[in-house]
Amino acid sequence: MSSFIPEFLVCPNCRGRLFASVPEEQANDAEGDKELICPHCSLAFAVKDHIPMMVPHDARKLSEAETLSWQSKARALSGQGPNAETAGDLS
Repeated sequence: MSSFIPEFLVCPNCRGRLFASVPEEQANDAEGDKELICPHCSLAFAVKDHIPMMVPHDARKLSEAETLSWQSKARALSGQGPNAETAGDLS
């Protein structure tokens, strides 16, 4: 799955923007499955065989540190944070 997330693919809980990420345990595995992150709901939706699993009940709950990190990245990407000019790829 590419890093690009179509605008119509949103969080099923809050309808917020999603961000693509490779889980930490798969960071060194280029073929590893990605997750779609909702910083607002603190949920990570698995992507298996390029198919997003968008069932909130099955989503992984982000830790507090992960949530804060993703919220900061989301603000930067939307131009609302102090690092807006330096925000890069989130994967």
